Amino acid sequence: MKIDFEGLPGEVLITDVTLRDGLQQERNVLETRDKVALVGDMIKAGVKSLEVTSFVRPDLVPQLADAAELFMALPAGSECNFRALVPNLRGYDRARKAGCKNIVLFVSATEEHNRNNLGKSIDETLDILGQVLSRATKDGVNTDVAVSMAFEQYPVKLRHVLEFLVDKGQKTVILCDTSGMANPKLVRERLQLAKRYFDREEVTLHFHDTTGCAIANVLVSLLEGFSSFDAAIGGLGGCPFAEGAAGNIALEDLVWFLSSLNVKTGIDIGKVVEINGKLSELLKRPLYDSKVARYFRGRKSVCGR
Repeated sequence: MKIDFEGLPGEVLITDVTLRDGLQQERNVLETRDKVALVGDMIKAGVKSLEVTSFVRPDLVPQLADAAELFMALPAGSECNFRALVPNLRGYDRARKAGCKNIVLFVSATEEHNRNNLGKSIDETLDILGQVLSRATKDGVNTDVAVSMAFEQYPVKLRHVLEFLVDKGQKTVILCDTSGMANPKLVRERLQLAKRYFDREEVTLHFHDTTGCAIANVLVSLLEGFSSFDAAIGGLGGCPFAEGAAGNIALEDLVWFLSSLNVKTGIDIGKVVEINGKLSELLKRPLYDSKVARYFRGRKSVCGR
């Protein structure tokens, strides 16, 4: 593939998923007021889209047990898009009651991961997903559908899922490298498949960084004309049903990388690094998975060779 840096998108949209994907497995449960403060900090940093929680069973994910309380405490009148994950009709009803107007439904592209994560087959999940999409359409609720394990090397049912979504009239999709095992060649192949079903502007890429290929995968996505990405502060996140998977691509690293290519994000890298420090204190551990954050913190110290 020829790298045409002049042909890259001039601007991209980054959705920060720290408060949902990033925190869901963290042992130290944050207070709702601390999450609200983090939302405020991210908005001040220029983040225009945030995935703030998931309306799953509170007993299964204690970190997100305050989903309704958090949503109702979000700043009113903000231009930031707040979205939440919804697993089924019950979760949808909870989200609607809390005032959520942007939901993310999810299904996996592999049977094994879908059964481990949701306890159902892909087709059973798609049936439920279709019911929620129908309700959301009637209620005027915006929907995204996240497809987990979309970049696996072994056979996946990505085409089957995409065809279902198109048949249901779904306009947007999030393709997730849940295990973090994607590589640039495979990403290009899957994105070319996705373009058969969705406009490039309607596809968001969600990369994890298990093998260190996430930034390279972003570059391939840009070259293919895609301009929407998920990321998390400090590279937080992961999936309990994708053994060995690392966290999300770090927001700090993604913003710096895009800026180096003269691709606008509207996000202030300095303020994001400050949020990294605040979140480290709240979680009572350093967030080492952002190379850029480590660099900016280290600039205050003197080092030699």
